[in-house]
Amino acid sequence: STLFPYTTLFRSNLFFIRISQLEKELGNCYINEAYYYAFNPSGDFVGWVRAFVQNGIPPEEIELEYETDEKFRNQGNMTVLAKEILKEIFEEMVFDGLKVRKGQPVSSINSIVLSINPNNFASLAVARKLGFNNLILTKDEYLKNITSSIKK
Repeated sequence: STLFPYTTLFRSNLFFIRISQLEKELGNCYINEAYYYAFNPSGDFVGWVRAFVQNGIPPEEIELEYETDEKFRNQGNMTVLAKEILKEIFEEMVFDGLKVRKGQPVSSINSIVLSINPNNFASLAVARKLGFNNLILTKDEYLKNITSSIKK
Protein backbone atom coordinates (compact mmCIF):
# COMPACT_ATOMS: atom_id res chain seq x y z
CA SER A 1 0.00 0.00 0.00
CA THR A 2 1.03 3.60 -0.57
CA LEU A 3 0.37 6.72 1.51
CA PHE A 4 0.66 10.16 -0.07
CA PRO A 5 -0.65 13.57 1.10
CA TYR A 6 -2.30 16.06 -1.22
CA THR A 7 -3.40 19.60 -0.43
CA THR A 8 -6.61 20.70 -2.10
CA LEU A 9 -7.45 24.16 -3.38
CA PHE A 10 -9.75 24.41 -0.36
CA ARG A 11 -6.69 24.48 1.95
CA SER A 12 -7.64 21.22 3.60
CA ASN A 13 -5.47 18.14 3.54
CA LEU A 14 -6.49 14.77 2.23
CA PHE A 15 -4.48 11.63 2.75
CA PHE A 16 -4.81 8.74 0.36
CA ILE A 17 -4.01 5.10 0.91
CA ARG A 18 -3.75 2.74 -2.05
CA ILE A 19 -4.16 -0.98 -1.46
CA SER A 20 -3.34 -2.97 -4.60
CA GLN A 21 -4.00 -6.57 -5.47
CA LEU A 22 -2.33 -7.20 -8.81
CA GLU A 23 -2.11 -10.37 -10.87
CA LYS A 24 -3.73 -12.63 -8.28
CA GLU A 25 -4.78 -15.79 -10.09
CA LEU A 26 -8.42 -16.75 -10.09
CA GLY A 27 -8.90 -19.77 -12.35
CA ASN A 28 -7.92 -18.77 -15.88
CA CYS A 29 -8.01 -15.05 -15.04
CA TYR A 30 -6.18 -12.55 -12.86
CA ILE A 31 -7.49 -10.05 -10.34
CA ASN A 32 -5.94 -6.62 -10.91
CA GLU A 33 -7.47 -4.02 -8.66
CA ALA A 34 -6.58 -1.18 -6.35
CA TYR A 35 -8.66 0.51 -3.71
CA TYR A 36 -7.89 4.12 -2.86
CA TYR A 37 -9.17 5.40 0.47
CA ALA A 38 -9.19 9.12 1.37
CA PHE A 39 -9.07 10.53 4.89
CA ASN A 40 -8.95 14.05 6.26
CA PRO A 41 -6.33 15.16 8.84
CA SER A 42 -8.69 14.20 11.69
CA GLY A 43 -8.75 10.63 10.36
CA ASP A 44 -12.33 10.84 9.10
CA PHE A 45 -13.07 8.61 6.12
CA VAL A 46 -13.84 10.83 3.10
CA GLY A 47 -14.38 8.34 0.27
CA TRP A 48 -13.03 5.54 -1.89
CA VAL A 49 -12.23 4.63 -5.48
CA ARG A 50 -11.86 1.13 -6.93
CA ALA A 51 -9.76 0.78 -10.10
CA PHE A 52 -9.72 -2.58 -11.85
CA VAL A 53 -8.63 -4.40 -14.97
CA GLN A 54 -10.31 -7.76 -15.39
CA ASN A 55 -11.30 -10.49 -17.76
CA GLY A 56 -14.17 -9.29 -19.92
CA ILE A 57 -12.73 -5.78 -20.13
CA PRO A 58 -10.29 -5.21 -23.01
CA PRO A 59 -6.66 -5.10 -21.76
CA GLU A 60 -6.50 -1.48 -22.95
CA GLU A 61 -9.26 -0.39 -20.58
CA ILE A 62 -9.58 0.13 -16.83
CA GLU A 63 -12.81 0.64 -14.92
CA LEU A 64 -13.32 3.01 -11.98
CA GLU A 65 -16.05 3.14 -9.35
CA TYR A 66 -16.16 5.74 -6.58
CA GLU A 67 -18.14 6.99 -3.64
CA THR A 68 -17.81 9.89 -1.23
CA ASP A 69 -19.00 9.66 2.37
CA GLU A 70 -22.19 11.67 2.74
CA LYS A 71 -20.62 14.17 5.19
CA PHE A 72 -17.92 15.10 2.64
CA ARG A 73 -19.94 15.36 -0.57
CA ASN A 74 -19.95 18.50 -2.75
CA GLN A 75 -16.60 19.68 -1.40
CA GLY A 76 -14.37 18.67 -4.32
CA ASN A 77 -12.78 15.77 -2.46
CA MET A 78 -13.58 13.08 -5.02
CA THR A 79 -12.31 15.28 -7.85
CA VAL A 80 -8.99 15.68 -6.03
CA LEU A 81 -8.69 11.95 -5.34
CA ALA A 82 -9.69 10.98 -8.89
CA LYS A 83 -7.16 13.40 -10.43
CA GLU A 84 -4.39 11.65 -8.50
CA ILE A 85 -5.61 8.25 -9.71
CA LEU A 86 -5.80 9.42 -13.35
CA LYS A 87 -2.20 10.54 -13.02
CA GLU A 88 -1.19 7.09 -11.71
CA ILE A 89 -3.04 5.36 -14.54
CA PHE A 90 -2.00 7.49 -17.50
CA GLU A 91 1.30 9.14 -16.46
CA GLU A 92 2.84 6.63 -14.07
CA MET A 93 1.20 3.66 -15.88
CA VAL A 94 0.80 1.58 -12.70
CA PHE A 95 -1.80 -0.62 -14.40
CA ASP A 96 0.18 -1.31 -17.60
CA GLY A 97 1.87 -4.66 -18.20
CA LEU A 98 -0.50 -6.70 -16.00
CA LYS A 99 -1.75 -10.16 -16.87
CA VAL A 100 -5.50 -10.23 -17.44
CA ARG A 101 -6.18 -13.72 -18.79
CA LYS A 102 -3.80 -16.59 -19.44
CA GLY A 103 -2.53 -16.58 -23.02
CA GLN A 104 -3.84 -13.05 -23.71
CA PRO A 105 -1.95 -9.74 -24.10
CA VAL A 106 -0.99 -7.86 -20.92
CA SER A 107 -2.74 -4.62 -20.06
CA SER A 108 -1.79 -1.38 -21.80
CA ILE A 109 -4.30 1.17 -20.58
CA ASN A 110 -5.58 3.62 -23.21
CA SER A 111 -8.97 4.45 -21.68
CA ILE A 112 -10.86 4.62 -18.41
CA VAL A 113 -14.53 3.72 -18.12
CA LEU A 114 -16.63 4.84 -15.16
CA SER A 115 -19.28 2.74 -13.44
CA ILE A 116 -21.82 5.39 -12.46
CA ASN A 117 -25.55 5.24 -11.89
CA PRO A 118 -27.00 7.56 -14.57
CA ASN A 119 -29.16 9.22 -11.89
CA ASN A 120 -26.16 10.07 -9.68
CA PHE A 121 -25.75 13.68 -10.77
CA ALA A 122 -22.93 14.44 -8.32
CA SER A 123 -20.81 11.57 -9.68
CA LEU A 124 -21.60 12.65 -13.23
CA ALA A 125 -20.44 16.18 -12.34
CA VAL A 126 -17.14 14.79 -11.06
CA ALA A 127 -16.74 12.88 -14.34
CA ARG A 128 -17.32 16.06 -16.37
CA LYS A 129 -14.79 18.01 -14.28
CA LEU A 130 -12.23 15.29 -14.98
CA GLY A 131 -12.81 15.43 -18.75
CA PHE A 132 -14.85 12.25 -19.21
CA ASN A 133 -17.15 12.13 -22.22
CA ASN A 134 -20.00 9.59 -21.99
CA LEU A 135 -18.22 8.06 -18.94
CA ILE A 136 -15.04 7.38 -20.96
CA LEU A 137 -11.69 9.18 -20.85
CA THR A 138 -8.96 8.22 -23.30
CA LYS A 139 -5.26 8.63 -22.58
CA ASP A 140 -4.91 11.04 -25.52
CA GLU A 141 -7.76 13.21 -24.22
CA TYR A 142 -6.30 13.18 -20.68
CA LEU A 143 -2.86 14.23 -21.94
CA LYS A 144 -4.42 16.95 -24.11
CA ASN A 145 -6.39 18.25 -21.10
CA ILE A 146 -3.37 18.43 -18.77
CA THR A 147 -1.23 20.03 -21.49
CA SER A 148 -3.84 22.75 -22.11
CA SER A 149 -4.24 23.37 -18.35
CA ILE A 150 -0.47 23.82 -17.99
CA LYS A 151 -0.43 26.40 -20.80
CA LYS A 152 -3.15 28.51 -19.08
